[in-house]
Amino acid sequence: MSITIKDVAKEAGVSVATVSRALNNNGYVHEDTRKAVMDAIQLLNYKPNEVARSLFTKKSKFIGLVLPDITNPFFPSLARGVEDFLYAEGYHLIIGNSDKQQDKESEYIDAFLQNNVIGLIISTDEIAYNKLEKAKIPTVLLDRVAENFPAVYADQDEGGTLAAERIIASGCRCVTIVRGPISVQTTYKRYKAAYHVLKQHQIEINIIDSSLSFQGGQEAAIRLLRSIRIRMAFLLVMILLQLRL
Repeated sequence: MSITIKDVAKEAGVSVATVSRALNNNGYVHEDTRKAVMDAIQLLNYKPNEVARSLFTKKSKFIGLVLPDITNPFFPSLARGVEDFLYAEGYHLIIGNSDKQQDKESEYIDAFLQNNVIGLIISTDEIAYNKLEKAKIPTVLLDRVAENFPAVYADQDEGGTLAAERIIASGCRCVTIVRGPISVQTTYKRYKAAYHVLKQHQIEINIIDSSLSFQGGQEAAIRLLRSIRIRMAFLLVMILLQLRL
């Protein structure tokens, strides 16, 4: 049998409204009364219903996170970091997977708002900016950037530069860059930084475009391998022709 707020009120010898005020710090509650309520909560091991409380107070301990593709190994790791931090701070995370569709992202934002989330974290490619602006609650972009919104992201220029420098240091003279969507600023900035450094060192560059997904990376790898086979076959033909001559 689950313990309710009425059970806590009965044990503490106060009204349900008093228990509610003590839990939500809403309105005056005498310190002796507050202690009686807290003692009753501890004795009965009462766990407040966060959803029910949020419906009453229009506030909650929930924060919504929208990801573009949870099958991409990068994003579950990202979500885990967010969840670990929020849990340590006493908050709970709700996750929505947008499948890179702005309409679906918009629906998740609506659903989060209906559940009275107190903040949003967005890490998607197709961001519903109008919806976010109308939400009027704290919103942070994660690994994405846009005007008018605070964002948390890595130094993309430095990352692209370091990647190119490591490739050059290994002695490569011909490099293939698997480039993500140019509409995603974070990935495009990494690409531009790497491309600039490689060009400075007169490295031959091939570019293969890909989506930010496991399937996209797989398809890009297949195209790369096919192009290598074609080049190898061409070189072999040229060698054979030279031998005949």
